[in-house]
Amino acid sequence: MKKILVTVSIVIIVISLVAIQPSLQPSLPPSNGTAQPTPSNTPQTTPQSTIQPTPQNTPQSTPASAPYSTPQNTPNPTQQPNLTPSNRTIQEAIGNATSYLDTLTEPYAMLMLNVIYRRFGINEFADSQQIYDQALASSSGANASLLRVFRRITSYENTLQAGDMTAVTADTDKITVPALYCDQFGLEEEYPELLAQATDRKGYMLTHVLLATIWMQENNYQPHLSSGFLEGICQDTDDLIGNDPVVTDLELEAAAFLYLAGKGSMVDSVFIQKVVEAQNVDGGWCDPYVSLDSNWHSSVLALLLLLHVQNPAGAYPSMLAQPMQ
Repeated sequence: MKKILVTVSIVIIVISLVAIQPSLQPSLPPSNGTAQPTPSNTPQTTPQSTIQPTPQNTPQSTPASAPYSTPQNTPNPTQQPNLTPSNRTIQEAIGNATSYLDTLTEPYAMLMLNVIYRRFGINEFADSQQIYDQALASSSGANASLLRVFRRITSYENTLQAGDMTAVTADTDKITVPALYCDQFGLEEEYPELLAQATDRKGYMLTHVLLATIWMQENNYQPHLSSGFLEGICQDTDDLIGNDPVVTDLELEAAAFLYLAGKGSMVDSVFIQKVVEAQNVDGGWCDPYVSLDSNWHSSVLALLLLLHVQNPAGAYPSMLAQPMQ
């Protein structure tokens, strides 16, 4: 009997061990013939802190107008988009900009490219007047009226249609258009006060006062302005150009217009080098306060500026087209 009990006990113990054995094995992944990846620690990408440049001059908000002002958004620059080729020469920058602008058809850009063609003989822009007139022919309403108004920059014999002047609604255009036609229509008695008020507003209003004075001079019109008015305007315009690393559209306009006024010596050579370095890889320039993409307005101004620097002269052909001989 004892042998039987011992035997039964042994059998029970063996069966128990067999039943318990699987539960003691480590847990394994299901076998499906594919090796299971081993999780690894993936580093999380942490945005790098970017030092925001502090501009000396915040671009002024201005209504869209033609042909020289672009709307400015809330300033939030990150960096100048392209500062790599610091050894680029002014001549190389001019070549790159010419190639970039030669692909555009923006009509208001054509006005300034026509000025560049007449002043510096850049043959790539010889058809700028034709492109502008094609845009005018395909426009209608207020758009066509405004294009007709500013066409006088490239054609002295430009003719207006009834109601064209009613399309001039932007504040900056109300400054420049009277000067553009002052030899034909004269100037209102309150125009000098309008210039003074615009000067006090700074920003694009100030640069357009300078442009208006250039056009009045080229139209041989002598307005009743205070003594030293032009010198003060030029100094205030030069003050718009700051020392920070960011090159803005307003700074480009200020510098280019100073050269147009024959006051290019006021523009610091350090700023000129910054302009060269700020050129985008596509050959254009941008306003980092608006977008890092190149735009025609900044690009035309930068090219106009660099062409004056590269081709110094005691006198240049006028900005406004003159009567045909």
